[in-house]
Amino acid sequence: MSEAWTASHLDAGRLFSMSPARAVCGLAAGVGSCAWWVTQSWVAVAIASLGVLGVLGGPRRGGVDLFMVALAFASRSRWTRASVQVTGGLCEVRARGVAVSRLCRLEHRGRFDLSNLQDATDVALADVFDRVAAGPSTETVTWHSAATSEMVSVLSVPRDLAAPAGWRDEPGAWRLVTPWSMDEQRWAYERWTGVRTTHQEFVVFRVTGVGARRVDRSLISQLVPYGSHRFVSVHASVLPARRAAALVGRQVHRARTNAALAGMVGFRRRATSEEVLRRLEQRELDVARGRSLMAITVFVVVAAATRFDVEQRCEHLLSDARRSGVTLERGDGRHALWLCCALPGSPA
Repeated sequence: MSEAWTASHLDAGRLFSMSPARAVCGLAAGVGSCAWWVTQSWVAVAIASLGVLGVLGGPRRGGVDLFMVALAFASRSRWTRASVQVTGGLCEVRARGVAVSRLCRLEHRGRFDLSNLQDATDVALADVFDRVAAGPSTETVTWHSAATSEMVSVLSVPRDLAAPAGWRDEPGAWRLVTPWSMDEQRWAYERWTGVRTTHQEFVVFRVTGVGARRVDRSLISQLVPYGSHRFVSVHASVLPARRAAALVGRQVHRARTNAALAGMVGFRRRATSEEVLRRLEQRELDVARGRSLMAITVFVVVAAATRFDVEQRCEHLLSDARRSGVTLERGDGRHALWLCCALPGSPA
């Protein structure tokens, strides 16, 4: 996968100014206030107070509401069960959800980052996304990479889609790009700082930004050097063409309206606003020409036998990310959920 393909979709705009979790907290605050007015109960006061704290967000780290993360962490089970079943050329993964998909392995020899396959691979992937976008609903396509003695790349596509050019069907390829041996170690225990199975520790990161400076290698090659015990999963939610056109049209209209109103009251348009509008207009043009629109999340899973070893490897990953201009967010309080999202087909 090329760096340009990944970086160009990492800035997918939010659809709402308030997250669903905050909306629920706002509802709880309103219900608690009404209940206190009627019953004068301290339980209602507690509910309203928690709701207000959730709306305000409490302590934040990297744009994340730690209160909401901690509340979700405390309310779900610490144990996660996973299983894999291969039937009729399809791979079914169960881990806090179910995903049935077709697994395809990239055919290449030697080191992928030193070969000339990236352009051809990008073309094949773009064709896959365009075919998925032609469907009636949002579909998930995931790309998984791991580097041990060789670079292994596996693509998970919807079950009714054929393998793209340069790829071959291989339902059992999940073992090559997934650190969790789900056929042997079915249970995993989640802590705030990571996930533990019988023999391994996992820590999951999410890519939150890519630097503007030019890089000569792909994003995956930067994050997954050979022998690093890291596994990258790129999760793409591909929107259907009709919904994509409506969504990007609303984004362009909102950006133009905000710019016009700012100009009317005497504010100067900033260069960043001009660049955002230009990119949105280009995105609208691409969608009108039949290109797919997607929201992309990139996960990096670090695996080791002990907690000490996994923390050391996390430090090395963060160091490599800083040199490459990649911003990572550690999934404290969400490691089990992100680990399930990083599995083939993204069952969570």
